[in-house]
Amino acid sequence: MFLNELFDQLTYGELSQLEYGGVDDEGITQDDHKRIIPHIDLALTELHKRFLIREEEVTIRCYDHIETYVLDTKYAATNINSTEKYKYIHDTIFEPFVDNVLKIEKVFNEDGQELFLNEADPYVIQTERGNVSRRSVSVHTPNYRTIQIPYPMKENALVVEYRANHEKVVVEGLNPNTQEIKIPTYLIEAFLLYIASRVYSSLGGDSAQEGMAYMAKFEASCKKIEELNLVNKEHAVNQKLEAAGWV
Repeated sequence: MFLNELFDQLTYGELSQLEYGGVDDEGITQDDHKRIIPHIDLALTELHKRFLIREEEVTIRCYDHIETYVLDTKYAATNINSTEKYKYIHDTIFEPFVDNVLKIEKVFNEDGQELFLNEADPYVIQTERGNVSRRSVSVHTPNYRTIQIPYPMKENALVVEYRANHEKVVVEGLNPNTQEIKIPTYLIEAFLLYIASRVYSSLGGDSAQEGMAYMAKFEASCKKIEELNLVNKEHAVNQKLEAAGWV
């Protein structure tokens, strides 16, 4: 979906009764961009938080004396402006790490084995076929972008898969005809409803009630998407560590 298509849907749909953006006006014009784009950005973030729309991964290089690793650009190897001594995020200039982490989903060791998350015991006994058990490491995520690794070993590596936020829509130099909004078709209705809720709520007065009504519709739309199980993800073996030369 391009931004101009989104503007048209809002103009003739949810925002049709408003002075700005409505059909009685000129639709959403360039003068309206600074008012409407923040609502669009927040709507995109809300949907990316709720649903696994975009997933990215990053490689962490471990050090013996570091147990806590924060997914922050100041620890990225490509960040030449950072003064951090240990830049344990192993990124490249072709795929630089950016601060777009919403939630850590999975962690893999350098053999491609998925590690347990947030188990009480740092070593989990896992029963396999034939009643053979093995000990598997559990890592912890004290917050949305931090990983705690028990007994890290120097030169080992981990791959972290995380729920990623969208690319921010920049107002300056914006061309609605070429600006793409990357969102699945089944989320468009919820997307429009959330934007409308924020726009109406920001106007105050009687419009605030309209904003609350749109938020209720948004919640109902999200619930329906979950009930229909429309958000599917294919699981594949993680081979990024091997490709990067870690194993």
